[in-house]
Amino acid sequence: MVKDAARWQFFVAPNGSDRNPGTLERPFSTLARARDAVREAKSVGSRPIVVYLRQGTYYLPETFVLGSEDSGMEGCPVVYASYPGEKATVSGGRRLTTEWRPFRDGIFACTLGEADTDIVDFTELFANGRRQIRARYPNGDPTSPLPENFVFLAGADRRKKADEADSAYKNNYTEHPPLPHREVYYETTTFTARHWARPEEAVLHVFPNVNWSTLQFCIRGIDPARNAILLGEGGWQQHEKYASRPGTDLDHTSRYYIDNVFEELDAPREWYFDRKTRTLYYMPPEGFDLNGAIFEVPQLERLVEFRGTTQSPVRHVHWEGVRFAHAVPTYFNAYEIPSFGDWAIVRSGAVFVEGAEDCRIASSFFDAPGGNALFISRYNVRIAVEDCLFTEAGESAIAIVGKSRLNKQKSYTCPYCGNVHPWGFDPPNEHFPRECTIRNNLIHDIGIYGKQTAGLFLSVTADNVIIHNEMYNIPRAAICIHDGTYGGHIIEHNYLHHTCRETDEHGTFNAWGRDSWWCHKQSHGPVDHPAGDVTADAKVTTLLRNNLIWDFKGWGIDLDDGASNYDIYNNVCIGVPIKTREGDLRTVHNNVVVLAAKASAIQVGCVGNRDRWIGNIFTGQKETIQFTQPPDEGKWVEELDRNLYFNDQGQFASGGMDFATWQAQGYDGHSVFADPLFTDPAARNFTVAPDSPALRVGFVNFPMDRFGLLHYPERWRAEDPQLPLYDRAVIDREWIRQARNRRKPVFPDERLVYVLTASNCAESQDVQRQKGEEAAALSNDPDSFVSWELHFAGGGRYVAELVYACDADWAMAEFVLTIEVDSIGQSEIRARTERAEAGSSLRSMRLGECSLGGEQGDSIRITLKPLEGTGGSLMNFREIRLIPAVSK
Repeated sequence: MVKDAARWQFFVAPNGSDRNPGTLERPFSTLARARDAVREAKSVGSRPIVVYLRQGTYYLPETFVLGSEDSGMEGCPVVYASYPGEKATVSGGRRLTTEWRPFRDGIFACTLGEADTDIVDFTELFANGRRQIRARYPNGDPTSPLPENFVFLAGADRRKKADEADSAYKNNYTEHPPLPHREVYYETTTFTARHWARPEEAVLHVFPNVNWSTLQFCIRGIDPARNAILLGEGGWQQHEKYASRPGTDLDHTSRYYIDNVFEELDAPREWYFDRKTRTLYYMPPEGFDLNGAIFEVPQLERLVEFRGTTQSPVRHVHWEGVRFAHAVPTYFNAYEIPSFGDWAIVRSGAVFVEGAEDCRIASSFFDAPGGNALFISRYNVRIAVEDCLFTEAGESAIAIVGKSRLNKQKSYTCPYCGNVHPWGFDPPNEHFPRECTIRNNLIHDIGIYGKQTAGLFLSVTADNVIIHNEMYNIPRAAICIHDGTYGGHIIEHNYLHHTCRETDEHGTFNAWGRDSWWCHKQSHGPVDHPAGDVTADAKVTTLLRNNLIWDFKGWGIDLDDGASNYDIYNNVCIGVPIKTREGDLRTVHNNVVVLAAKASAIQVGCVGNRDRWIGNIFTGQKETIQFTQPPDEGKWVEELDRNLYFNDQGQFASGGMDFATWQAQGYDGHSVFADPLFTDPAARNFTVAPDSPALRVGFVNFPMDRFGLLHYPERWRAEDPQLPLYDRAVIDREWIRQARNRRKPVFPDERLVYVLTASNCAESQDVQRQKGEEAAALSNDPDSFVSWELHFAGGGRYVAELVYACDADWAMAEFVLTIEVDSIGQSEIRARTERAEAGSSLRSMRLGECSLGGEQGDSIRITLKPLEGTGGSLMNFREIRLIPAVSK
């Protein structure tokens, strides 16, 4: 242990020893020993405690559990962090000891020996940190949604449908849904010609015919006489709601692949493990250094677990700058239904948080966990997830899910139509997460196994803030709110794109509201009546504002069955529209929908609806607005007016009506059909010109340069980035080519804010770098300066903001920011700071605009120093933010 006036420090290293004292020179070797040392230190006083993990991989023998006894205190947190400048990995796997020998046809084999006797089986293999492909038919990569990675079934055995069931089941769905299929059939022209010696080891991954998700089945066998694949355990990975439209039905439209078949090991990166002989077979790609490679196999489901209770929670524990890797897939675990939305979930994650308050996970990398990456379960308060990177999770990236109130042993009767529903809801309880913050995280290429997954999944939770995240390359929704309980979320400044890539009938942002007031017959049946008391569950309005959504299918904002009590404004939806179904208390205002392939839609009206759609801009390709299934009496919505419509047809169109006929229905009396006169749509700037007709009907311009990440999680970016930026098979090929050709990715994306701090500077005077400190300590000498060396990676003008820490002693001061570009020369920006109020904290001061344009390969030098004689110093300096002056 290292003790100083400020805090205690412990050190852990892969080559350390738990017999050591845990100092920098003599570190521990395990997290468990460090946790014990923290407990001992806490018993003799209250100070912040940091456990530093030195560079390397920490293979956990069991889940690392933190209980209430491991808590910190307000102002004195317990922090587990990578040592400054280093990257530590917490792994749920084992590193294999491999001695490869040629087998045949480019395949190599190795037998696990005495060093790996504790490894019984594994379902994933990583080579040099990259997930490999379990031998499969047809060949393909599970990270890719391209059609050639799948083949189609010829059909499936027939399941009992509602019209074949008894009247109780048919009318009220009072019995369990039909059992999953017991067998499916393959096309002989597309199925493998190889004989499988062990088909009972294989796994079927298949999309149901409604294409909402995937199901996984163990295979019992193959019957070639009937072209049948016999199914065993599985098929429960999606919530089966309605007997009349099962979400798990399989037929000739279902695409699939089968893996874990030795005879199909015939492509680079494929592998198979023979449990009987303990032999691993692998086909390396061309040029791969087989003997020098690191092979790892996941063994744990949960790597780190916060395990507290409502009475005794884990408090003030932080994880910072750590890579979490090698958590096993969970698609054969028990799934639960957290509420009556479409989804079923596994309540687990590589990092699992339950019973915690004021804990934080920051600047960390969730690298290819087999199930959910981070699960915030049941009672939690003020959990922060910031500046993290999530990639290649088998299921969702982040799930925030309370205790389910759904109870299928109960029933309830609709007070309007008398429909009896064969489910009910238990009373509210304290076992739900609230006030969590999800900020500045990059989430992409997830849902490797489960397709009913999201970048962020919320259910039975309240008052969370989801801000400045970017999510893309996702099979279903980027953000999914599974129910209305309890509402109060703020979802803003996110950039969501390239979603719903592998599933149908969904939206980039998706919400359900099948809550305690919801009536199935009003939603999907023949009756119509008021929605009911939607605030019984959605108690507080959810705000969805200032987000950029850019997609190519489905809905941009999809308020599905019953989603209620939303205020939706200042969002930009490119290519995808907005939709509401039955429900109540939704205000959709001041949004921009651009180039939507289909019209924004108001579906399934409720009697007495209080929705309002006002002051929006809707531009599309054909139809401009859509109504489906009107209420029996009254208006579709309380107010639909002061909108601007435009399309490439040059005329208003809705249900065959022209604009005058439409207005005669009582809608859009003050709306217009006209060109909105966007300022710069090519640069994704959809503010409108001063003479735009949209301003005359009530639209108000809002900033277009604050979407998405504040800064990239730089800690985890390689020098030559290989992480996919978009769907490379579809769009932005040129952008990606340019990004990869940049000689140093200092500006990884000109849309993003770049942050300059003392700790990432290239040169300085009077900057004291102290090991173990997060940032450098700066001198108060007025002659001090901080300078950064960058490389040109794009053009355009940026706004420079100075961020400084205020206190009562902060004096008026002036700073100068000097920018030198090789091909342009030197420019200066000056600014005068404000006097701080007593008790203030961080403040930002806009310095002005600067040009970072130049020629490819230019070097840029940026220097900040106080202006002589103004009393300024860098003592309170925190960072400079370079923000695009115009949205890119």
